[in-house]
Amino acid sequence: MRYIPHRLGIADVLEKILNESIKPEFMGTVGKFLLPLLAAVLLVFFIVEIVKSFRGYKEHGEVEFTKPLVIGICLAIAVTANGFMWAIIGW
Repeated sequence: MRYIPHRLGIADVLEKILNESIKPEFMGTVGKFLLPLLAAVLLVFFIVEIVKSFRGYKEHGEVEFTKPLVIGICLAIAVTANGFMWAIIGW
């Protein structure tokens, strides 16, 4: 009887390609480009909302803090996401 080496099925090959090629490239792109870009955009919006809130306080005496608060929380999540996001996803 001849020895037939273990052949990989299609699912095994696709999983190997995903783990060795696609995951590291995707994680690098998201971690080094997408999340810093998102954080920069959120920082600009946060500063604009802080200025608008300050102007509203100077004009009307009321402080609108919900928009800056929500944008600030989103900014904090975007800055720290690379540390915990992959564990939540399971990668």
